[in-house]
Parts: sequence; C-alpha cells; structure tokens
Amino acid sequence: MTKVGSGLSQKPDSVQAASEAIQLAMKNIGTETPDLVFVFASTAHDYKKVLQEVKSKTNAVNIVGCSTAGEFTEKLTATNSVAVMAVKSDSIKFEVVLADNVKGNYNQVAENVFKDFKDQSKKVSLEGFRYPTVMMVMDGLVGNGEDFVKSIYSKAGILSQIVGGAAADDGKFKETNVFYGTEVHSNAIVFIKMFSKNKVGIGVSHGMKNTTKPMRVTKSIGGILYELDGKPAFDAYKEYAESKGVTLNPENTGNFLINNELAIQDLTFTKIRAPLTPNTDGSLNMATEVPQGCLVTIVGSSESDLVRAAQEAATEAKNNLGDAKAAGIITFDCICRQVIMGANFINEVKAIENVFGENVPVIGFATYGEIARFSGTLNGFHNATAVVCALPE
Repeated sequence: MTKVGSGLSQKPDSVQAASEAIQLAMKNIGTETPDLVFVFASTAHDYKKVLQEVKSKTNAVNIVGCSTAGEFTEKLTATNSVAVMAVKSDSIKFEVVLADNVKGNYNQVAENVFKDFKDQSKKVSLEGFRYPTVMMVMDGLVGNGEDFVKSIYSKAGILSQIVGGAAADDGKFKETNVFYGTEVHSNAIVFIKMFSKNKVGIGVSHGMKNTTKPMRVTKSIGGILYELDGKPAFDAYKEYAESKGVTLNPENTGNFLINNELAIQDLTFTKIRAPLTPNTDGSLNMATEVPQGCLVTIVGSSESDLVRAAQEAATEAKNNLGDAKAAGIITFDCICRQVIMGANFINEVKAIENVFGENVPVIGFATYGEIARFSGTLNGFHNATAVVCALPE
C-alpha cells in the first residue's frame, strides 16, 4: 500500500507556507513518518526555513526537491508558493543520494552513484521489489542534461527507467538549487532510487508543432548553438520574429525565445530544446546541447495542444502502471508551458487529474528541463514537455 498527500501554500512567510503545505499533505498520511517528502519552492522563499519546518513537522529522513518557476497540486496552480507531497509506502523502497560538483562530470557522477545499482536491484527483487526507477532532480543551469541521462541509464541498466526535472529560479536564469534533507545545493543532483513491487508509470508528450522550414545545425559546441544553415543562430530567430511582426530587443527577446523553441527529430520522438539567451556573436545559449549536423525547426503551440499533450502524457503513464492503480502523481512541466498558458495552466493539471481521478494527489513544478527515459523509448532530456510520473499503490 502507498499513501500519498499533497499540499500547497501561498503564504508569503516561508515558515508559515511550509507549515500549511505539509499539514495539508499529511492529512492522507496521518501520524506516521513519511518515507519520502517532495518540496518544490519559489525563489520568493527562504529554502532552509522551508526545509527545516518540513523536517520538524514530519521527522522525515528523505526530504528532496528544488527551486522552481511555478508550483502546483491537483487543487491549485501558483507562483511564489511552496508545494509539498508526502509519501508513505510498504510497496516502494526509497534511497536518496546527493551528487555535488556535477557540472562537466556526468560520467563520474554516474559511476559514483550507480556502480552497485544493478546488484542492489537484483537483491531487492528477491524481496518482491522487482521494478527499479531512478528519479533525478538536477540543478537546471549545469547543462549537459542529455549526457547525464545517457550515462545514468548505461550504469543503471536496461531494466531501469529514469524520470525527473531540472530546477528553476522563476525565470531569472541566475542560480537554481536542489534540496537534500534540510540542505540546499547548487551544481548538484539529488537522485531518488525507487524499487517498487508494481511498476512506476511514466508518460511524456509536448504538443509542439513546426512553424519553420528545417534548418541544419552547422556549428554547435556543448550548450552553445552557433550556426543554423551557416548563419548565426540568432539571425534565424530575428527573421522568424520579423515574419510575425516582432522586432527583437533586450526587453522582449527572452520571452520570445522561450515561447518559440527548437525541435530536433530523434529516432522515436521530436525532442524540444530551449534557447535561453543570445550572445554578442549571434550564437544562442541553450538549456542543453543541440548536436551539430542535425535538422531543427522553430516550434510553437496553442493552449489546446498543450492541454492535449498533458492528457497524452498522463494516459501513457497510467497505461505504463499495468494493472496497478496510481497512488500519487509527480509532474515535471516546462516553464514555457506555464508562460504560454498563464492563468489557464490549471487546465493542464485538470487534464492530468481527469485521467487518474480526482482523488489521486498531484504535485508538480515548472522546470528548466524534463527527464524521461523508459522501456521502448530513446528519450532522455527534454524542454517544452510534460513528463508525468505515477507512483503505484
């Protein structure tokens, strides 16, 4: 049995917000100590005060989470808030691991954290916990998200699945943080190793559509996109903006980029990549790497497309649960989707709720990147995408 509760508070005081959110989440748990607590908090709050209050109210050992660009539960979507989910389970084992100094060290991180993971999976499978899942919450500004996922998948094994999101900072793109117990870290990843008796369900969809002709990436290095069709990458955006009657300037460029991202055609899935800021040489800083030589297009979406994609991701996650029912839902949803939808973002959350039922707790946050890799897919790190993770009962 897995019991889950969620809560969100918009109180401006950090201690009061944490207290209200965790009290709401604990209504489904009772007086038991949760096995795992998720905390997603806006930059408007003092993270350490939030985490210490959650610790004092729950006595939980495993507290994980991150800074965000928007928070939500099944009841409410908000900004400048604190969202909490408490989980108590005898059908899922949790182990939480912190990796710090991760930037540029994805292979070493994977080796350090997952060197014994296959043996650990075999051992707990003998006890009936047959399904391994890795959830990761990472600093959203360290880059190389795709390489991190690939390295972890290679170490965790093909029987594992990976899900998670990249921390945000309310669109400031200055510093993002992850939470480990009552500690706050940057340049770090928190891993939640989950071993479950029933399969954790994961679903992914974006709803984005091509709005330009294909362009070849003629020069890119790491997270910097230099050229499209032999021209500075930002020129393609300026030309596209002009076709829409928009002249880009320092005030409107950031918002235009996040609403008009790039799509890469992968073997099984169109991956979306988020341009963050232009450089003086006309290159673009990307949320993660765009491989040189690939074809890309600028993409956009309507509100109805985004809602439909959230429903598709939720349906896929529900189907991947097999015969199990969902006890709780964790959703990783790109900041651009909240920017596009504004106050109507609640319709995405309701679409997810409609798939699982109104009595299933939901928590989520607006990310700087979404992670999903599971059986039958070659997907990994995404932008502009909704990733839904369903915890089984």
